[in-house]
Amino acid sequence: MNPARKNTLAVLCMLVVAYLSVFGIWRADDETTRHHIAHGGTVGGLEPREAKDEKEWKAAKSERTGGVLQLGSVPFLDPPFGYNKKRNVERWKMIYTSMLDDTNIVSDDFSLVDYGADEGYFSISAAQAFPKAKVMAVDMGGKGGSIWKKDHDVLKVQEQKIKQYRVGERVIMCQTAVTPEHFFKLSDASTGHDYQYVLSVFHWFTMETRADFEKVLVKLFKNARTTFIELPIAGDFGPRFMKQVGSKHFVKWYDGRSNIEQIIIDSLTAHDVSHKVTMIGSVKWFPGDKAKGEKDWNRDVFRVDLTDSPHPFECQKHFDIYGCAPTTNPEPVEFSKCS
Repeated sequence: MNPARKNTLAVLCMLVVAYLSVFGIWRADDETTRHHIAHGGTVGGLEPREAKDEKEWKAAKSERTGGVLQLGSVPFLDPPFGYNKKRNVERWKMIYTSMLDDTNIVSDDFSLVDYGADEGYFSISAAQAFPKAKVMAVDMGGKGGSIWKKDHDVLKVQEQKIKQYRVGERVIMCQTAVTPEHFFKLSDASTGHDYQYVLSVFHWFTMETRADFEKVLVKLFKNARTTFIELPIAGDFGPRFMKQVGSKHFVKWYDGRSNIEQIIIDSLTAHDVSHKVTMIGSVKWFPGDKAKGEKDWNRDVFRVDLTDSPHPFECQKHFDIYGCAPTTNPEPVEFSKCS
């Protein structure tokens, strides 16, 4: 390459990096990062790597050994894993950013239940990001049958990731099939948790009426102070809508309504529960057929805060109510019990 041209390209690259840094796109030295470093020098169990520019970000993503990558204010498990990695990354950024708004979130102890944890991306991300979080990852395990077509048991991956990210003392695995009955039993046993993640879960439930759906949803919310939740897309109730798993049930739940935020608010209001509902982001879910004039469908992620404090977290009560079974790994697993 001509030396002059090479020097010109080098200067341009430096200017691009400087621009990105100034405007915060690739910065990792903001207030949140400094806040984490002030509380122990690491994000969770591993020292985070920082991506200062796009080249460094791409290089870091190519490292398959795993670690924590700090991009801007958000610590990401790197490389990402779980069902639909891209969506996981997008949703974690939304949830983490929202949780940072909570007072003393980094320094205080808190409990979190992750329903439908799959390979543990969100459970382990939370344990990594918040060093005093106690997380229970709830999933039935297995390969996902014909829907996900995985060639491995998700809980075996979860075990490996818990060890890899050194969060075994704070992440508890629970192998069970989540059911609405669990939400009612937790309430009856006077045990709850501070946070709960309910991502891509409700479409597996089979409530037959709007009233039953609202009872289950509200009982779930009352088990935690803060819930991060997705509900099935409402869509236009046409053929494309009815292709979704569980659509024959949630078409009854929505009762002609298409605004998910309003559906959540209606449920809480009907049961006289003081609340605050906030949409924290949206993720593309179903691409529309442009030839047919269809729009892309997005699934919204909501944060639901209740005024009343939940019952205190008691790990063994949760474990017993969920009916957590030994994992399918033939080797003993130290993470599938309360310490």
